[in-house]
Amino acid sequence: MELTPAIESWRVVAIEDELDNLDLLMTSLKMYGATIAGASTGTEAIDLVDSFKPNLILLDLSMPGIDGWQIHRALRTKTELDDVPIIAVTALVMPSDQIRIREAGFDGYITKPYRIHELPPKIAKCVVQFIARKAEASVTHRVADDPTE
Repeated sequence: MELTPAIESWRVVAIEDELDNLDLLMTSLKMYGATIAGASTGTEAIDLVDSFKPNLILLDLSMPGIDGWQIHRALRTKTELDDVPIIAVTALVMPSDQIRIREAGFDGYITKPYRIHELPPKIAKCVVQFIARKAEASVTHRVADDPTE
């Protein structure tokens, strides 16, 4: 299913080690119409992404064992995920943290704590920005490949 800003189009994998937070993410997005699956460890997350085929990934950064930064790097090696935004969900809110998240290649970030009713619009904003960047990159790529331009 193609990713759009409409929540009903979202196939989300939520990766969060705190089970209460994972349940909150999953319950709130299901309530708004998303299809969602959750993982609480890095290994479980990578296996779930392979089997569930998400079009959107929400990833907690601070996890024991394999942390969100490592999971992000592992997922970005998979070419089948090139069109899947990975959004950091984090308590890291300092400007330097936000820069580090962007520089690491995340497609957006949402800070904790969040309110359930604010979560879908925040994610949708990241999705809209991701779709716009992909469309712009596609146009730039086509123009660069066309010698008549």
